[in-house]
Parts: sequence; structure tokens; C-alpha cells
Amino acid sequence: MHTKKVKIENQKVSVEIWDTNGQERFLQLASSYYKNTEGIILVYSIAERESFENIEYWIKQIEQNSKKDVAKILVASKCDLKNSPDYVVESEEGKKLAEKHKIKFFETSAKQNLNVDDAFIEISRQIVAKNNQKTEAVIKLSKRSMQESAPNAANSNSNCSC
Repeated sequence: MHTKKVKIENQKVSVEIWDTNGQERFLQLASSYYKNTEGIILVYSIAERESFENIEYWIKQIEQNSKKDVAKILVASKCDLKNSPDYVVESEEGKKLAEKHKIKFFETSAKQNLNVDDAFIEISRQIVAKNNQKTEAVIKLSKRSMQESAPNAANSNSNCSC
């Protein structure tokens, strides 16, 4: 596990990063992690066709095991290899997959420090926005509930002697 701190909308956010690397030994653990996860970064390597093809599997796992409103982004890694013979997954394939699942797409390179921070900031923004909406909804619901349950003093025939 790694922790990354980012500043989103004047809020300091600490992001915990759990990297399962798509390994089978994490499959049992992954479903339990999904339940409390606020955001998921799906990563594939542009140099490994199989990692790209496995994204659909991981999306199904997320849909089956996580909250419906979990934030997600798709990340193509190792984009520094675009001009090499190792480049096997085209950018358009990643963009189409992201569009299909209505998630944002990033091309990154840790080696060149390309868009890595942008991807973390975006997933953090989505999480903060979602949590702010939930907070606002709870506040509105609470206010409405209080108004509905408050006695109307003008129409009350209360026999209260207090």
C-alpha cells in the first residue's frame, strides 16, 4: 500500500493506493477491498495486449463487488514505448474502452512522469465531488425531515403544559 497526498478544491486528500497488479493471488482479497473503495484506477500496459484485454474482466468484478457510484478511470501505462516495437495497444483502443464504460482515459508514463499526477488528481476529484454531493444530499434530507416532523405551532392544539 502507498499513500499519496493531493490538494483538491482546497481540501487535502490522502489517497491510499492498493496495487494488486491483476495477480490471481489477490482475487480473493480484491472483492473485499471493492466494498469500501471510493475510487479505482484500472491500468493496462500498452506493451501487453493481455493486460488490456483483462480490463473488461476487472470492470465486471468492480460492478459485481463495489458500490454503484465508485469512481473509475482507465490508464494506459508505459506510453514512453509508443515509438518502440513493444507498442501493441493503440491509444484509440483505450479511448473506445473508456467511452464504452463512460470513464475518463489517461495515457501515462512513470518513466517520463507523464500524466501520472493528472490521473491521481482526477480520481481524487471524482471522489471528493461524489462525497460532497452525498454530504449535500444528507444535509438537504435532514433539513426536509426536520421540517416535516416539526409541529406547526399555528395549527397545533397541543395540550402540552410545558
